[in-house]
Amino acid sequence: MSLTTPDSAPRDYTPQHPIRYLLAALIALGPFTMSLYTPSMPAIALALATSDALVQTSIAIFLVAVAAGQLVYGPLSDRYGRRPILFMGYALFILASIICALAQTIDQLLMARFLQGLGASSGAVMSRAIIRDLFEKADIAKMLSFVSMALAIAPAIGPLLGGQLQDHFGWQSNFIILALSGLVLLVVVAISMPETNRDIVVPSGDTAVKGPGYFLRAYGSVLSTRQFLGYAAPVAGALAGIFSFHSVGPFVLIDQLGVAPTAYGWFTLMSVSGYFFGAFISNRLAGRVPGDRMIVTGLGIAGLAALGMVILGWLAMAGTVTLTPLGFMPPMIGWALSAGLIMPNGATGALQPFPRIAGTASALLGSLQIGAGAAMSAVIGLIGGFLPLTFGLVMVGLVLVSIAVYLWGVVVNPACHNFMRALEPCDDTSVSTIE
Repeated sequence: MSLTTPDSAPRDYTPQHPIRYLLAALIALGPFTMSLYTPSMPAIALALATSDALVQTSIAIFLVAVAAGQLVYGPLSDRYGRRPILFMGYALFILASIICALAQTIDQLLMARFLQGLGASSGAVMSRAIIRDLFEKADIAKMLSFVSMALAIAPAIGPLLGGQLQDHFGWQSNFIILALSGLVLLVVVAISMPETNRDIVVPSGDTAVKGPGYFLRAYGSVLSTRQFLGYAAPVAGALAGIFSFHSVGPFVLIDQLGVAPTAYGWFTLMSVSGYFFGAFISNRLAGRVPGDRMIVTGLGIAGLAALGMVILGWLAMAGTVTLTPLGFMPPMIGWALSAGLIMPNGATGALQPFPRIAGTASALLGSLQIGAGAAMSAVIGLIGGFLPLTFGLVMVGLVLVSIAVYLWGVVVNPACHNFMRALEPCDDTSVSTIE
C-alpha cells in the first residue's frame, strides 16, 4: 500500500476562509432534510392514504440511514478521498429526493427516505473529516463550533419554510426544494472543494486494505483509543438529551400542557437558541480557553439542568407546583446551552488522534451520537410514567455516564497527562494502524 499527497490539498486554511460556509451547509443538510417536511406530514398521510404513525416512521428510517451511511462513507473516504464520496452521496440524495416527491404509496416514500438518509449522511461525516484534514488543532474547535451553529439553525428554519411550501405548493414541493439544495451543493463542491485527504490509501496489492478487513482495522483502531471514547461519550450524551426532548416535548407541551400544535415550533426554537448560544460562545472562546475547560463547564451546566428537570418533574407530579409550558423549558434550554459547549470541543478531542483516518473517526462519532439519541428516546418510551420526571431521570443518567467515561478516557488517561495542569485537549501519538 502507498500513500499519496494530492497536490491540490492546501495547507493554509484559516477559520475565516469562506470554505467554512460550505462545510456548514454540508453538515446542515441532514437536519434540514429531517425537519423541512414535518409540517406536511398530515397532508402526506392523507395523500398516500396511510396512518400518521407510518408517516412519522419516515423520520426514524431517515435517522437509521444517516447513522448507517456514515459508517460506510468514513473508511471509504479515507481510502479514496473526500470528493468522490461527496459526489456519490449527493447524487444519491438528489435521486432519492425526486423519488420522494413522486411517491404514490407510503412504501415508496419510506424506501426513498432511507436512500435520502444514506445520501445526506455523506455531508455530515465529510464536513468533520475535512475540518480535521485542513485545520490545525487550535482551529478545529473554532471550525466545529461554527458548523455547530448551522446544526442549530437548520432544524429551526426547516419547519418554518416547510409550512410555507405546504400552504402554497403542496407537500411534494418540500422534496423538490431538497433535490435542488443537493444539486447546488454538488455543483459547489465540484467547483470549489479540493481533495483534502492528503493520505489517500492507494491499493497496490496489499491485502490489508482490501475488503471488509480494512473497515474492521479502521474501526478497531478508533474504538481501541481511550481518548476517542472519553471525548465521544459527552458528545453523544449531549445530543441524546436533545433527541430525547424532541421525543418527549410534543407529548408534554401539546398533550399535557395544552400548547397548540401551530405554536409548538416556538418552544423548539427556545431550545435551539440555547444550543446556538453555547456554540457561539465556544466559537468565540476557541483558541483562548482550553477546550477541556469548556467541556467541564458544559457537563456542569448539563448536570444542573438535569437536576432541575428532576426537581420540576417531581414537584409537578406531587402537585406542589403547577407545570406550565414556559416553566418546562428552562432546564431544556440549559441542557442545549451545555451541548453547544460540549459537542464541538468534544469532537475536536475525539478526532485529534486520527490524522490518517479522520473519515472513519468522524463516521463513528456521528453514528454514536445518533445511536445514543435514538436509544434514549426508546428508553423514555419504555419507562413511561410522568414524562417530565422520566425525562429528568434520563438526563441525569446521561450526565453520569458522560462524566464517568470522560474521567476514564481523558482525566486519568496517561496519554492525557497535561489535563489536570492545563485543561488542554490531550494529544496521543498516532494510533492509526492503517498505514
